[in-house]
Amino acid sequence: MKKIAMVIFSVYSLINTCLAVQVDGYCFLQNQSNHTDSKVLFEAASPSAVTDSTCTDSTGYYDTELSQGVYDIYFTHEGYYGEEILNRLFMSNTTLQDVTLTQIIQNELSGALSGNLPSNTYLVVGNIFVQSGDSLFIQPSTVFQFDGPYAFDINGYLTAVGTESDSIKFMLSQTATEWSGIDFNDTSSDSSLIKYCYITGSDSSGIYCNGSSPTIDHCNISGNSVSYTGGYGGGICIFENSDAIIVNCIISGNSVPDASLGGGIFIGPNCSPTIDSCIINGNVMGSDGRGAAICCYEFSSPTIMNCSIEYNSTNFVAGFGGAIECMWSSAIISHCNISHNSTGLSGYGGGIDLNGSNVLISHCVISSNSTQENPYLGYGGGIACGSSSPIIDNCTISSNSAGSTGYGGGIYVVGSSNPSIFNTIMQGNIGQGGIFFDGASVNAFITYCDFYGNGTYSFAGNVPEHLGIIVTQNANGDPSDIYYNIFLNPQLVNPSGGNYHLQSGSPCIDAGDPTSPLDPDSTITDLGAFYFDQLGVTENPNGTPEPSTFQLFPNYPNPFNPTTTISYYLPHSSEIQVDIYNLLGQLVETLFNGRQEGGVHLVRWDASNSPSGIYFVQLQSQNLTQTRKMVLLK
Repeated sequence: MKKIAMVIFSVYSLINTCLAVQVDGYCFLQNQSNHTDSKVLFEAASPSAVTDSTCTDSTGYYDTELSQGVYDIYFTHEGYYGEEILNRLFMSNTTLQDVTLTQIIQNELSGALSGNLPSNTYLVVGNIFVQSGDSLFIQPSTVFQFDGPYAFDINGYLTAVGTESDSIKFMLSQTATEWSGIDFNDTSSDSSLIKYCYITGSDSSGIYCNGSSPTIDHCNISGNSVSYTGGYGGGICIFENSDAIIVNCIISGNSVPDASLGGGIFIGPNCSPTIDSCIINGNVMGSDGRGAAICCYEFSSPTIMNCSIEYNSTNFVAGFGGAIECMWSSAIISHCNISHNSTGLSGYGGGIDLNGSNVLISHCVISSNSTQENPYLGYGGGIACGSSSPIIDNCTISSNSAGSTGYGGGIYVVGSSNPSIFNTIMQGNIGQGGIFFDGASVNAFITYCDFYGNGTYSFAGNVPEHLGIIVTQNANGDPSDIYYNIFLNPQLVNPSGGNYHLQSGSPCIDAGDPTSPLDPDSTITDLGAFYFDQLGVTENPNGTPEPSTFQLFPNYPNPFNPTTTISYYLPHSSEIQVDIYNLLGQLVETLFNGRQEGGVHLVRWDASNSPSGIYFVQLQSQNLTQTRKMVLLK
């Protein structure tokens, strides 16, 4: 009898196990990065179903095991409107569609604001402003949802400081289609600070500065625009008499329409802002626009340094300055990566366009920019120089294109231009000449440079006398023209992969102007954007440079979509681990865990299944750890 009971019990258990199904999915909280503790209730709606519930983790993920049957599913979280899925039949393992819970907004804002504004979500139902003489302090995690074409005008003092994990957000409401941005007017305090803020969805510039000089720090200014033709600055408009400081910001996916200026940033008359350590990526200008990333307008003198300016473009035809446009400006552009920008069909200056400007461009990589789409030709794949006298010093200008029949794969010079170019590498540019000189009035002073692999000729057009004719040798004993320019393979580490450092055998080492400042290793300046450290390196058997200590290099490209390459150096055989973390410190993926020999190693991360945002790559080896920030932009 006991055996019969055991068999019946086993069969019953087996039937119940067979009837169980696994159900999972994601339930997100609007405007939050932590999605913990939303309740998911599965309420039985058929005899075979059994009511059950579960909660989400920090990523919004939930899973549970249910008996087969029909269920009504309810998603709830305090402070949010609930969602439901009714009469859902589960007969097999199922992943439900994503659900996002919308915040319940109980606070409406309009009119004058001052004092301390507590953390909350606010529905902006009219223009809001800080009056002259007043101060407003906005706390972390505050969200402003603009329910119409309303602006936030700053006439007094503003401090809006979030944190890396709890930013302050300025955005559209669920039903609105436009709002009018944050405006710092001429009576606002120059001490105003916005930090760790996210500004998106404005159709009248994300931030507008007129006669004011706020500090904009660690902000994400993305997806803003200007709605009218001939507009200024889709992301930030620094209109007049401003010395704003923009540092450690992401300025991405902003736009201006046809015949407008500055898809990402516009810098107007008598403005001297500082733009430092920013990622300016994926901004767009319309046809006949100027400066897809940045437009420096008349009498402006900005300093743009340590920035990554990539993948900005003209929407269709004839743009000027795929990354930067300088019109009668005296900008300083230094230590920037200006790559993969485009002016569209028949444009000028795939990377930088200069018009009546005396600009300093120093220690920049200007690579893989273009001014054409076949079969159209362009002018100056890297730089176009019209009636301008820039100084281009210690730059690497590589793999830019004006089209095979275009003018100046690297640089196009026209009008009464007189550029001074020295200590620079120009290699692998596509077009008629690495530099094309257009017109009898063009002049140039080009000395201590390396030209290699720039189409059929290094120089084309009305070439200055003696330039490019080998008649002597430089201090290294390499053949050169009378200006000590050489025409040899610069031996870059991996230009197709974006690594423009010099190998140890490069002829560009110590080939620079001896009157220039010495490199940090106290040797004669090298050519190009990166010097070769002759003191802090060791030689591997292949003769390529390696650092002498454990080192995690910057990933490339950065920002990226969806893959990036991470490289690092191990001084000896080591047990190492390479991990990817998100902003919450959660492990996203382990790329490698094991022993590797000493030397340089590469690992590739495919982030196809990860959302846009900031991530960190961490390299660990015994008691050593190094971390670098990466930006995924989809």
